[in-house]
Amino acid sequence: MKSLFSIALATGLFAFASLSSCGSKDKNETAAPVEGKMALSAQDTTVTLGLVGDFMNRLVERDVKSAASMLYTVDFDDADREPYPLTDAQIADLDGMLSLPVTGYEIAEYVFSTPDQNEIRCRVTINDKFATNWYFKPVRYLGNWYLCIKDSSQGDRSLNSEQAEIAR
Repeated sequence: MKSLFSIALATGLFAFASLSSCGSKDKNETAAPVEGKMALSAQDTTVTLGLVGDFMNRLVERDVKSAASMLYTVDFDDADREPYPLTDAQIADLDGMLSLPVTGYEIAEYVFSTPDQNEIRCRVTINDKFATNWYFKPVRYLGNWYLCIKDSSQGDRSLNSEQAEIAR
């Protein structure tokens, strides 16, 4: 029992250190805003990673309808770029992905650039022999975060890929 408590405590401390390291800078050091980059707080990181975690947990629990209700889309041709919930047709297009028997996941990496150009890569385990990557695109609009999925048919490219550099 003492061993189980020690493991739980160590896991909690590791998770806390991982989350707090996103914003760990010397308190006396003030970071000047970088042009073209979004100011990101530790709270933004926590909220967006929490959205992905909540979405994935719903899929692990086979609550596909609830998970799908968390997804949004953005029309980048529209000047305000307001996120809208997915339509029934868009959800149907994702049915193959959402109906996979997800058994686990791991948030592998994330990159934040602008309110609507961000990426979270999630390593999704389907079974003992198959895992894949899903890419989420959190979008900040009027101070709130919305969870979108990266979609190559919408022109989305991985932010860290060669294709992204070519597309810019």
